[in-house]
Amino acid sequence: NCKVNITKVWSYTLTYTLIYKGTTTTLKRTVKVNESVKLTLIGKATVYLPKGSTYTDVGAKAIDKKDGDISDKIVVDNKVDINTPGEYEIKYSIKKDNQEVTVTRKIIVFNFDMTISASNNNSTNKDITLNVKVNSDKFGYLILPNGEKVNKTTYNYTVSQNGTYEFSAYSEYGIYLKKKFIVNNIDKESPTGTCSGTYGNGTSNIIIDA
Repeated sequence: NCKVNITKVWSYTLTYTLIYKGTTTTLKRTVKVNESVKLTLIGKATVYLPKGSTYTDVGAKAIDKKDGDISDKIVVDNKVDINTPGEYEIKYSIKKDNQEVTVTRKIIVFNFDMTISASNNNSTNKDITLNVKVNSDKFGYLILPNGEKVNKTTYNYTVSQNGTYEFSAYSEYGIYLKKKFIVNNIDKESPTGTCSGTYGNGTSNIIIDA
């Protein structure tokens, strides 16, 4: 009593039953259908990608006991939309000796971007505030230019001098996004100069050096 599917890798049990003169005798045999082809993923089984990023799939590898490397025979079904958050699968399959072997890779696309703006873009002798905003449905934390770690998706960071300020946002998946903002409109140095003059013959001459 057994249905063995030789196209599916599995361990099957065949049961033989003999009923004779009121006595029942049972014997069992195990039949294992092994893969004729070993199909394995190259790289990670689960990949996390920020929306809109670039993804190059590294594929899979197929080794046949008789023919060796037959990876060029793998059929790939990839319907990942990198611009739409969600969970996707890339399916790799190969057929050999009436047997199909399949492996899959999970792709998770999630929202993850960061914007930085300044409170004042004009020349000023005052401090300005950098307004940082992280958009992510899997937000982890934000690293400020001074190395401080904050668990906020929005943060106001005050700067008092010109320079390049770098912010790093991390997702729950460990993926990080870095952005730099250049401040060059702060001038707190007071102007200096001299003023002198002469008067003679009804004329005033004033010299200003600033």
